[in-house]
Amino acid sequence: MAFLVLQVVRTNQCAGEFVITFPRAYHSGFNQGYNFAEAVNFCTADWLPAGRQCIEHYRRLRRYCVFSHEELICKMAACPEKLDLNLAAAVHKEMFIMVQEERRLRKALLEKGITEAEREAFELLPDDERQCIKCKTTCFLSALACYDCPDGLVCLSHINDLCKCSSSRQYLR
Repeated sequence: MAFLVLQVVRTNQCAGEFVITFPRAYHSGFNQGYNFAEAVNFCTADWLPAGRQCIEHYRRLRRYCVFSHEELICKMAACPEKLDLNLAAAVHKEMFIMVQEERRLRKALLEKGITEAEREAFELLPDDERQCIKCKTTCFLSALACYDCPDGLVCLSHINDLCKCSSSRQYLR
């Protein structure tokens, strides 16, 4: 029988102090009195692949995501002058991976006979209106929807789970 050994660390964070948790680290906290709390999330370049892996893990668990990794990468890529060289290279690599995956998934749509598409600005929609009904992933690049079933959409990983309607009634958003 194998046992997993976990290290538990406790800290008392005082005013003006920062606590950093690393990818895949569980963390929790509680207040010991009056509190004005603020949280700032940030990542370094080497965290970006871990973020992508986390989204994929959440997709398998059908767990809501805190944010869209695709949206983060696209917004960073849209302002390259604000990135240092190391971060720009990491964003470029993540963008390349995303584009390759998007091409693969869209090819599957064509093979299913889905040829209709409508442009959608997902970043303008609340997260709960752009979540895959199957895996809860927050869609950003694209999603599949149905003209006859307007209440839901799926990410392109779940094109067979949208509805029972004919693929001629389904379209890419």
